Amino acid sequence: MKIEIGESLIYSWLRHVKQCQVVQTNWKASPKWPTKDVDSLAPMRKAIEDKFNAVGLNIFHGSSTPQLLQQAEIDAIGVSHVHGDDGQIQRCYHFVDVAFHKGGLGYGSKEETTSRVLKKFIRSYFIYLTYFDDGSKGTFYFITPKMSDETLWQPMKDHLSSVLKVFHQLGKEPDFQVLANDDFCEDVLTPVMELSGEIADTSELFLRSYQLWKMFENGPKPIKPKSTMPPKSTTAPVDSLIENGEEKIGQHVQNRLRTLIEKNMLDGDMIGKLLDAGYSKAKFNLNFPFLRRVAEGRKDKKGRSRYYAKAWQIQGLSYYFCSQWFEGQRSQFDVWFDEVNK
Repeated sequence: MKIEIGESLIYSWLRHVKQCQVVQTNWKASPKWPTKDVDSLAPMRKAIEDKFNAVGLNIFHGSSTPQLLQQAEIDAIGVSHVHGDDGQIQRCYHFVDVAFHKGGLGYGSKEETTSRVLKKFIRSYFIYLTYFDDGSKGTFYFITPKMSDETLWQPMKDHLSSVLKVFHQLGKEPDFQVLANDDFCEDVLTPVMELSGEIADTSELFLRSYQLWKMFENGPKPIKPKSTMPPKSTTAPVDSLIENGEEKIGQHVQNRLRTLIEKNMLDGDMIGKLLDAGYSKAKFNLNFPFLRRVAEGRKDKKGRSRYYAKAWQIQGLSYYFCSQWFEGQRSQFDVWFDEVNK
């Protein structure tokens, strides 16, 4: 059976990040399963068709609703069970379609790409209503590493809002999420890679391949073909040809913060300063507060993630660390670290 690298990544993400006890990749419905009344989907389907036919988008391409359900293959479905504050077990369904296109998301024209992504969301929601709707929450994701912001993502957000508006008018409240670009890196890829030292499941091929890569300190080096030509001279100073071997600034910051937390060096006064945008700008040249309370989320006013996905416990409360670091801020951070770590 062919294993897609994107599906393997999502398999690990659902299991370990979304904490799903059950995960199925390449999910398809069985024709033997009992279904709810498919006719109940007709008003939603018609409203969506009317909405998007008017703007030249053909969402369903002539497929009937039964065909839509039976022919669908969802890249991954996860089921999580968590204990709520009242002690009761709460179930949540996660429906994921993932697309890994090396040159950025594209199924042809911009219109065709938009139509296919919208269809994936609508199809997953119809499947949820038909086979899974037991009153539990359902979350629906389209995940892709790279999507053009201006030509694709912005128009798609508008169309997705229109789809949600149609559902809301019919009394439905689906949770549709697109994770692409920075959100893909910070919400999906990075949290999975951070778990690579804890997971030893040989069936998780994405994690296994990353673990193999990490066996080499700085990553495996490509073999360069031998040249019969004499080497070109260079006037560049020797130091500029040597890698400094330093860890990347983001990892540098997180590792040292972990040290301060483990040594209990961040008191209430310092936490208050790190939550302050003015202090963070003056001390580190950050454009966002160094810390943010988990309850405030990770995104800025424009919906962009500005904080790492992992939440840290400091003095009994949970915080996110700002992820917007650049190499030029290393010295400022190190000065602050040395002051606090006395």
